[in-house]
Amino acid sequence: MVHIAGGGGGGAAAGEQLLGGRTPKQCRDRWMHYLKPDVITTKQTWSEQEEWALVAAHAALGNRWADIARRVGGRSENAVKNHWNTGLRRKLPTRYADMRISVLDRYQALRGFKKFPPPEEAEVLAAATSGPPLPTPSGGDARAGGRRGGDGAQAGKKRKAESQNEQAQQVPEQGPPQADGRGGAGDSLEAAEAAEDATAVSAGASEEEAEAYMMDFFA
Repeated sequence: MVHIAGGGGGGAAAGEQLLGGRTPKQCRDRWMHYLKPDVITTKQTWSEQEEWALVAAHAALGNRWADIARRVGGRSENAVKNHWNTGLRRKLPTRYADMRISVLDRYQALRGFKKFPPPEEAEVLAAATSGPPLPTPSGGDARAGGRRGGDGAQAGKKRKAESQNEQAQQVPEQGPPQADGRGGAGDSLEAAEAAEDATAVSAGASEEEAEAYMMDFFA
């Protein structure tokens, strides 16, 4: 009935009649994350193979959890996202039954998504570099947004600031305004100088005419 109400058969209206009060979205989420036969419940421990699939998909896709879940197989989108975020919040590394540090902890520490306390950090990084090579994120190590705060976000902010500084340095310096056909600052300055010259000439001519007039008057 949940599958039908979620759109799996019979349509949403039929599902609402069967379950009474449950919306199609609630039924769909319940089916996709809990009741679908090929989905592993969140209570089951992640295997090493699943974590290898998770880190490989995350390196290629970033935080696109739905696409990552399809590559991992058997885990819902919520389960994948919760497993990743739980790893970010964890203060101590998780170990498999043979006491090896989990692939997810090695990947998150090596690629700068999280930091452990100093003693554990050294152990995790040693395990990450001595074992099989871990995938490198397509956007580079410690991508902004790959973790909630910490070194990854700080590295992203630093790269953004450097990029802005480079763009500012590439902006050409603006010289003095050039005169154009429509007139500008250069034309205004030349017009002012010409007006001053004309005023001076006019004043000189007026003085000469007045002097000549007076000489003629007293002659």
